[in-house]
Amino acid sequence: MTFYKAAVGSKKKDAKKEPREVLSQGDGSWLSYLQMDNRVFWKHTDPICKWREVTDDFLLPSDSSLRPDSLSMQQGKFDEAEVKKSALE
Repeated sequence: MTFYKAAVGSKKKDAKKEPREVLSQGDGSWLSYLQMDNRVFWKHTDPICKWREVTDDFLLPSDSSLRPDSLSMQQGKFDEAEVKKSALE
């Protein structure tokens, strides 16, 4: 695969004819490896990282599981959740 710099101001029909600056080249297969600009980023023989449990202190403040309506639903407070959902919308 080859990534080119976008042709600015060119018409579509002329864009393929004009030389474009190559930004990056790479190749690979989701079954074996990913290589960009002669640097291997991933290969199937790499060790697998151990999964870690996601805790509340690891979540971003924007995570949808922290929405006030979702928290109310988890506590079984469905009427309260509906009011909070309407306020968010």
